[in-house]
Amino acid sequence: MVKKYLCDYCGTRFAYSPDTWRRHVRGAAHMAARAEHYRQLASAGDQWRSEVAGRRPCWRLSTPAGCPFGDDCRFSHLSPEELERLRAEAEAEHRPPPSLADWLRERPRLAEQEVTEGPTVRWRPPPAVRQMAGVTPSLRPLEAAVAPHLIADWG
Repeated sequence: MVKKYLCDYCGTRFAYSPDTWRRHVRGAAHMAARAEHYRQLASAGDQWRSEVAGRRPCWRLSTPAGCPFGDDCRFSHLSPEELERLRAEAEAEHRPPPSLADWLRERPRLAEQEVTEGPTVRWRPPPAVRQMAGVTPSLRPLEAAVAPHLIADWG
């Protein structure tokens, strides 16, 4: 019985032998699928550098037929808005994450600024927690309908 090989990049199955594997790995479809896989895993900084590195906008993209080369085109297919978004993401990657020491230094100053009439919500979840899906109810931000200063009588 011949063993079957499943290519992770292409999703192709074929009878395994060193010769067929070598031929498959050198094939154009496999190389394109592999390049696309690693292109998706590239950081925003790498993507931005490759787009900005002397790549002019693709003029064929504006034609009704579109660019026949797709991802293999040597010109850029990104709009100026997408390039700006990619640049902002690349800059955000290089920013150091906020540290606890910085937060503790800033907290007294922020507490003085937050002085208002009546009770307020003092704790706000960090941005990373707000973006997570399936956060426990205790970490979710309070809704305006159940904010503590709106509750007149606990019962």
